[in-house]
Amino acid sequence: MCSDFDVIATRELEATREGIQGARQVVVEIGKPVPDTASGGDWACEYRISGLTKEHRMRVFGVDSIQAIQNACIAIGGALRGAHDLHGSP
Repeated sequence: MCSDFDVIATRELEATREGIQGARQVVVEIGKPVPDTASGGDWACEYRISGLTKEHRMRVFGVDSIQAIQNACIAIGGALRGAHDLHGSP
């Protein structure tokens, strides 16, 4: 992962579970897209999800910076839908 994570967008969410009191705060951050020097023209966009059992951090790619951001948003949605530990106790 890129050590220089320049956040361009943040969203704070509350994860709740029916029948359990309290909520867990989950923070989603999207990093600034950067040219991916290894690919020869693609762009990379890193994102981070904090507040789960362990931090989820991933780097996704696109043919340009807009597509990299779009792919990051799609990946974030999938990661949140699949995060079973969101439903653990807060």
